[in-house]
Amino acid sequence: MVNAFAKADKSIVALFGHAGSYEWSMVLDEVLHFNVYAIYKPIKNKKFNQLITDIRKKFGSTMVPMRHATRVMSEKADNERCLFALVADQAPKRARSQYFTNFFNKPSAVFRGGERIAAEHGLPVFFLAIKKIKRGYYETTFHKITDDASKEPEWLVTDKFFSLLEDQIKMQPEYYLWSHKRWKTSLQDVKRDVELSPSIQR
Repeated sequence: MVNAFAKADKSIVALFGHAGSYEWSMVLDEVLHFNVYAIYKPIKNKKFNQLITDIRKKFGSTMVPMRHATRVMSEKADNERCLFALVADQAPKRARSQYFTNFFNKPSAVFRGGERIAAEHGLPVFFLAIKKIKRGYYETTFHKITDDASKEPEWLVTDKFFSLLEDQIKMQPEYYLWSHKRWKTSLQDVKRDVELSPSIQR
């Protein structure tokens, strides 16, 4: 299903969370017919950041810092067969928190860059679920969110991603990166105007 888009010279967006052994998603470049661009948040320690990016590039993926993601995705989406891989449950800093969706029945600050770039270029969007089978063995499943993000109402892609991520976490809660502090910013902490997902009860 996924490689069918590559054969049609169509780029896609794959969203996943800090669940399962998400670092193994770097192997996608070996098994799919796409050029894989992995969007990542650089680590402050430069030496450690270089080590991690070198490890993540092992299978041929191109690493793209978050600050360059919009530019790179805009340049590549229509000119290559790209798979843009985004760990989409990153938590914005308080000063950058503007968008909130419902995650485990609690308002959670989110980034919406993946949804917006996909909509701008009319790209398909998938959720990448990663499940641990046993020690050293993992299984991944692509769940299609949409064939064309430009045809969906605002928030659908982001909300569907977090709903699917919830389902994955509930099946194996011990493999979610809870130290990620998903709810470190509340609505009361934000001084700017915020935009709420329709999934949040007003």
